[in-house]
Formats: sequence, structure tokens, C-alpha cells
Amino acid sequence: MRRALGLLATVALLAGAAAADPIEGTTPEPRSGTMLSALAPMLAKWIETSRDAAIAASALPSIQVMTVSEAADRLELPAVASIPVTVEDAPGAGRRPGGARFGTLVHAILADVPLADPSPGLIAKLATAHARVLGAIPEELEIAIETVGRVLEHPILERATRAALIGRCYRETPITYRTDASAVVEGVVDLAFEEESGFTVVDFKTDRTLELLEAGYRRQVQIYAAAIAAATGKPANGVLMRIV
Repeated sequence: MRRALGLLATVALLAGAAAADPIEGTTPEPRSGTMLSALAPMLAKWIETSRDAAIAASALPSIQVMTVSEAADRLELPAVASIPVTVEDAPGAGRRPGGARFGTLVHAILADVPLADPSPGLIAKLATAHARVLGAIPEELEIAIETVGRVLEHPILERATRAALIGRCYRETPITYRTDASAVVEGVVDLAFEEESGFTVVDFKTDRTLELLEAGYRRQVQIYAAAIAAATGKPANGVLMRIV
């Protein structure tokens, strides 16, 4: 576009020179109409090319917005890869129904149950409400209640409970993270809590087998931790909590 404007300025100068009055006592030169006619197609071509390039550039997003799972699959994030992640097993009920609905039910109960007072009666009420919304069958409801009770006894959740008592525990928290790859990553953190050493970010997983997906899940929780570290200026580590 700058070259087109430069060419336009040149044409304007020539046009001005062509239109200027002759110097007194000299013979007027022929008008520069022939030169202007020759430059006009070049100018039109430059304008057309610049316009097409501008339209094509405007169609490309300057920033990509993606989910955490998409970023974990598609982006190389060296800074995120250094964040430590541990895998913790939280013993469930020892039996569990198949399908995604059961995992969704367990996640929903864990998101809502008060950590400071997870009484069996309250867990049952929350589980019943979520089961009704999800259309879960009685077997799924019964096993989900037992599973959540066992998960809350895990040392990680006990630490989260202590943090919750002093207002340093966050659940189902939306995050936005700007990466070095000009992408904005959005997601929701299952659980994060702050201690003296920094933040611990927990991602609950109810997959029957975690091994095949573990690498991707590790990257996801690393992104969550990186987002929290960037927002707070404090170190963060990740925990994959496998509910078995």
C-alpha cells in the first residue's frame, strides 16, 4: 500500500508540473498527458494488488482462541513443559459404571460439595440433585456418593480443605492464558489452592485407563498451572488425580 501511495504522489507531482504555467519568456512544453496515461494502469494495478493483500490479511486472525485441550494437542509450549506434575490415585468405590455420565456426575458433586463440611447427608443431597439433572440411574448415584466420599479423604483434598478455611481455595475457576505462540487459551480449573510454597492445581480424571491419555492430560494441567502462576506471580504445580 505504501508503494501505491508513493506512485500516486509521483503522478500528482507530474500532473502539477504539467499544469503549471510556463516561465515568462520561454516556450511552453507539451503537456505531460502521454506520461500520465502510461502511469495510470500501473497505479491501478498497485492499488488493486494492495487492496487484495489487505483483504487477505484481515481475514487471518491475529490471535487464536482455543480450549486447554486444543492447546495441549496443537501447541509447543516450552515454558509450560517445565511445570512439575504428579499423578495421584484417589481410591473410588472399587466398582463403577461405564460411560461419560458417571464421570460428569462425580465432577459435578466434587465441584459443589463444601470442603469444610462434607457430611454424608449433604453429599447425598447434592448427588441426588445432579443425578436428576443428568438422568443418572440409581446405581450411578449410589456409586458416585461413595466415590466422592473417598476422594475427599485424600491428603490432597485435606490440604485443599485447610486452604478453603482461610479463603485460599478455588474451584471451577475460569482461566485465560496468553501463550508465547500468540494464542489465548481458555478453560476451567477443577481445583486450585494456595499454600506457603505456591499453588497446587488439581485436575480430576475418571477415565478407566489413564495411561494412553496421560501425556495430554499432563500438558493440560501444566497449562492450568501456568495460567494461575502468570495471574498471581506465584509458583504453581499440577496434580492429576485419577479416581479409580
